[in-house]
Amino acid sequence: SSISSTEGYYVSFYAAKRGVDFGGQRHQVGRADIFSYTVDPNGKSSLVILGAYMEVPVMFQNEQGIEIYHKTISDLALDSRTGEPAYPHFLVYTFSFEDEGLVMAGGDLE
Repeated sequence: SSISSTEGYYVSFYAAKRGVDFGGQRHQVGRADIFSYTVDPNGKSSLVILGAYMEVPVMFQNEQGIEIYHKTISDLALDSRTGEPAYPHFLVYTFSFEDEGLVMAGGDLE
């Protein structure tokens, strides 16, 4: 079945913390994706990521570390036609789930 809307586009937001290994240590790193759905030329539903907010582990929160981390993260999602990142990645220093909801701060949000 295909996804369609007579009212416009649906945009969704997904946030989670996941375990990632850096330098032999396990870290909990947050990621939040903004995405929507579209119908491709063959009538099939497709997920389209519009952007991602990525938590920068403390060990990378310096000028050189941020550059390396951003490139590593962006290189995981390259457009096969252009070789460029397929969607923007925004870096944040604070990423936590609180009673009030998701808290993101620092980095590209400043």
